[in-house]
Parts: sequence; C-alpha cells; structure tokens
Amino acid sequence: MKYLLVILCCLFSLTPFQAYALDQFQTEHAAKKHCPGDVVVWLNLHTGRYHYKGQQWYGQTKVGAFVCKQEVLNKGDRVTRSVYGKDDPQDHNEALKWYRQSAEQGDAESQYTLGVMYDLGQGVLPDYKEALKWYRLSAEQGDANGQWSLGTMYRDGQGVLQDYKEASKWYRLSAEQGAANGQWSLGAMYRDGQGFAQDFVLAYMWFNIAAANANNNEQQKRYIDSRNEVEVRLSAKQLAKAQELARKCTANKYKGC
Repeated sequence: MKYLLVILCCLFSLTPFQAYALDQFQTEHAAKKHCPGDVVVWLNLHTGRYHYKGQQWYGQTKVGAFVCKQEVLNKGDRVTRSVYGKDDPQDHNEALKWYRQSAEQGDAESQYTLGVMYDLGQGVLPDYKEALKWYRLSAEQGDANGQWSLGTMYRDGQGVLQDYKEASKWYRLSAEQGAANGQWSLGAMYRDGQGFAQDFVLAYMWFNIAAANANNNEQQKRYIDSRNEVEVRLSAKQLAKAQELARKCTANKYKGC
C-alpha cells in the first residue's frame, strides 16, 4: 500500500502529511460533535483511504483516526480516497484496480481485501481459488483478517479441500492477535467438534472472549448468543472453569489458551 501512496502523491503533488492536516478524533462521538451535519469516517493514516461505518476496517486499522468526510475531501480527495476508490462505495471496478496494484506490491491489508472481492464477486466474477490465493498471501504476512478468511475457506471447502484442522490453525492465529471473528470461529470449532474433540468449556471461553472484543453491538450480541447457548450445557463447576480460563487467556493476550 505504501507504494501506491507514493505513486498517488507524485501524480497529484500532495504529500500524505498535507492530506492529513485536518481535525482528527480518537472517538466517533467526538468527531460527530465536531461536524454534526457531516458523515464520520475512519481515515487510515498509513494508506490514505477512508472507511465508512459498517465496513471491515472502520475504526480497526493500526494507525488512523475518526474524521469528518467533507474535511477529508477538502484536503485532497485524490490521496484520501474512499475504500472503494471513489466516493461511491459501490465502485468495485475502481477499487479492484487500486487494491490489485497495492496487493501485488505486498501490502497485506490490500491482499486480504482483494481476496474479499474475489470471494464475493465485487468488480470481478467470484473465484474461490483466486480469493484463497490472496487470503493466503495476507495470512502468511500475519494479517488477522486474512488468517480468519483463510481458515473459513478451509472450514467450508471453498477453493480448497475441506480441512478442519487447517481451518483451526488459521483461526487460532487470528484469535491470538485479538481478532473477535477469529476467536468466535475457534470457539465454534470447539463447540461443533471440528478439528478438535468437542469441548463446551473451551467453546464458552472463546465465545466469552470474542464478545468482549466485538467491533460493534450487532456482532457482540451474536457472540453473546453463542456463549449463552453453550452455557446451558455446562455444570456450575464447568462454567466457573470456563470463566476462569477466559480471564487467564485474556491476561496472557490470547496466547497458549
């Protein structure tokens, strides 16, 4: 992605630092107070792309801030482009071009997003094998979402032979980075006995952790529902054990759980 940003800066004579000379906020609420009549977006300060609420990277990139969309556009919409390439979030063809260019330069986030586009058929015909390729490249670089997506391809047998153990491996790597979707999926594997012996205690543990790390209320509710469904299968002693394991796992930053 950094290579793409350099290209854009050269083309439009605008440095990333100039583009980011705008009011930045740590919370969505603070940004909304600053511009009550505008749309709050998440600006990735590394890539120069902004993300709408409800999209994968909203509030989730390592370096970023909540900002007002109109202020972003006023500072140079050519550099601070939307996640879909133009201001229209449905411009998948344009997005495909930019993400491919960055992904081919080795950017893990772009590789993951390009995988999503092939997976869902956005701007291109659906192609599970091509999606698998980009997910793998992203996952092998340590991208948590790439790892989760690769695990899901193995779990569902899309673009590859179904392999629960391989799915569990990638889910665990994602979970260990604190990704709620990876944590929930690992819990589901324990719940269903896929890749592991069925274990409701560990399933509860991972569902509980995932609920604590959920990115939004809807996701949190889904994870809590999963936890509650497992809870009824546990004795009081097992429940206490599962809760203690969740505390220890969180304290250990999800390693060795």
